[in-house]
Amino acid sequence: MAKHKAPTEVTVALHEEKSGLATFVEKHWVKGAIVAVMVSGFILYQQWQSRQAAEVVDASWTRLMSAVEESGGGELIGDPDLIDGLSSELEGTIAAPWALFLKARGLREQGEYDAAVAVLLEIKERYPEHPLVRDKRTRGDSATPLSAIEHLSKVFNAEAEWRSTQPQLFDNPAPPPGSPTVTIQTDYGDIVVALYQDLAPKHSENLIQLAQDGFYNGIKIHRTAFGQMLETGDPLTKEEGSDPLEWGKQGIEHSVETEETGLFHFAGYLSMNKLATDEGSNGSLFAITVQDVHYRNDQNVVFGKVVEGLEVAQEIAALPADPSGQRPSDPVVIQSMTVTPGA
Repeated sequence: MAKHKAPTEVTVALHEEKSGLATFVEKHWVKGAIVAVMVSGFILYQQWQSRQAAEVVDASWTRLMSAVEESGGGELIGDPDLIDGLSSELEGTIAAPWALFLKARGLREQGEYDAAVAVLLEIKERYPEHPLVRDKRTRGDSATPLSAIEHLSKVFNAEAEWRSTQPQLFDNPAPPPGSPTVTIQTDYGDIVVALYQDLAPKHSENLIQLAQDGFYNGIKIHRTAFGQMLETGDPLTKEEGSDPLEWGKQGIEHSVETEETGLFHFAGYLSMNKLATDEGSNGSLFAITVQDVHYRNDQNVVFGKVVEGLEVAQEIAALPADPSGQRPSDPVVIQSMTVTPGA
């Protein structure tokens, strides 16, 4: 019997150990399950919060990028009007200070230096701990560490001062007070142009006469040149069924003697086109620039400045184009042109 006693005791011991574990599990499994659920729930909640935060960040950046474009120098700039329209949506998001930063760049691009610097100061006041304001380093030839906001403010102010001493590099002088004006009435609104009659009397008188004769009534804008300008004046555009690919290749039969005005093709100016077959300017084909197009300076004569309605010209130039990219897919018509004589 002694040989069987030890195994019996061992068997009993194992049974008691198993029973103790079973008892513990039985006693505490509900708490353990609750703890496991809570831990799992906490992890899932953290993941959900992270996803929600990421979605909010993505949404704010997406909204901001809808108001961003590339400047002529390749920089990202913000459209000031569009960013102002998004201000309430971006308030409190990570994109808000960057929206103001890009707005300042956009204002600088438009030559509104005082307004641009004011926006930079707004960033400094509203977001004192933002890297744009807080982080400083030496920049350029300055030995004093500057933040990005301080550096740009300095650059904008210096550029504004320099431009004020070199106006001829950035714009033409204004037409003299009392110059005659021509109002071009289009499907999208009016564009008012003041003529440099003192510098280009022949071009001015030619356009005035054609406008008074009703020559331009019903003529279509035949070219927008990938958003750079509006070109019109070809009577062929009034002919039903005419080929748009032929528009702009001819104008009225007479030409205008070339006049040296000393004016350049900055944005917002009127010039008369010159075709290869013309001795001087074409008698009826003209362009209104919405961007600087200085490659035309040695070819066409600038003789007018847009004084009202430049936004109308810009809207037309930005209309969806046909496959050529050269003209609006839905033609824009000049309804009439009226002349206001000079004082």
